[in-house]
Amino acid sequence: MRRKKKSKRGIIDEDIPEVSESEARRQVIYGGIGFVVSLVLVLVFRPGTEHLLEMIILIGIVASSTFGGMKLASWVESKNYNLKG
Repeated sequence: MRRKKKSKRGIIDEDIPEVSESEARRQVIYGGIGFVVSLVLVLVFRPGTEHLLEMIILIGIVASSTFGGMKLASWVESKNYNLKG
């Protein structure tokens, strides 16, 4: 059975949406704020035990808040775009 030849463009390029420069800047700012705030909260309220599962959960919380900040920036940008246009 022959394999189908993949395109030169690649799969990754098709999944990445185009964003404006202002939206990208806002995503970096909101994501950075989410990262710093969640990291501070995790460091302040972390449990005393040092189990691997707890560390994985804490990393997940920080990553989720960073991603949430970036999604919030996209939502704010789309709302601003809808109000203008």
